[in-house]
Amino acid sequence: MKLGCILRKLRTQHNFSQQEVADKVGVSQSTYFTWENDRTIPNIKCYFKLSSVFGVDIKDLIPRELIIETDLAKIDDN
Repeated sequence: MKLGCILRKLRTQHNFSQQEVADKVGVSQSTYFTWENDRTIPNIKCYFKLSSVFGVDIKDLIPRELIIETDLAKIDDN
């Protein structure tokens, strides 16, 4: 699942609008929109803020595909 899908799912579960999440994270609604639509990704500071807003571990925001790719890269390096 891509980051945008994860963010959309969490946002709707919490009944937040995009603007509400953006305000809580300290970014513009248009910036949050780009994250939720997989156009850009947040910086690490915003990842931590998002995990706090949604009450999830930061690892829950990292797309599974990225974790798998990272794990595979570690295997290839050995």
